[in-house]
Amino acid sequence: MPTVNDVAAYLLSRFDGVLEQTKMQKLLYYCQVWSVALRQEPLFPEEIQAWVNGPVVPDFWREHAYEYNIRHVNGNPARLSDPQRHLIDQVVAVYGKYSGVQLSQMAHGESPWIDARQGLPDNVRGAGVIDPQTAGAFYRQRIATSTQA
Repeated sequence: MPTVNDVAAYLLSRFDGVLEQTKMQKLLYYCQVWSVALRQEPLFPEEIQAWVNGPVVPDFWREHAYEYNIRHVNGNPARLSDPQRHLIDQVVAVYGKYSGVQLSQMAHGESPWIDARQGLPDNVRGAGVIDPQTAGAFYRQRIATSTQA
């Protein structure tokens, strides 16, 4: 299984080698949950938590805590399979046009982040884990709802 760094390295390649930290974190989140929703398997093993500014991969954040713009990660995009790269490309096509702040606002309105916060106000620190299976089910339901309309 690829790591979050492998996915981040591939994302960097899709954005000319630089991504703002907030946007990277949210794209990692959407890649993970859509992988579970569409492929029934996580893209990477690292945990995602519901922080004040939206979903965050704490391990990745710690590695890049003082970088506003991420330009290099210790990952290898070659570890991704063709279907995994295709899924990431789809996520980028849908979510890549939004800023990190906009992606954070989107996540704040969705039940995986809300539920993991367990009632904490939006401005209070928390580290509730966003379960990838629960989040995947939420996004799978969005597909079902949109196809019924």
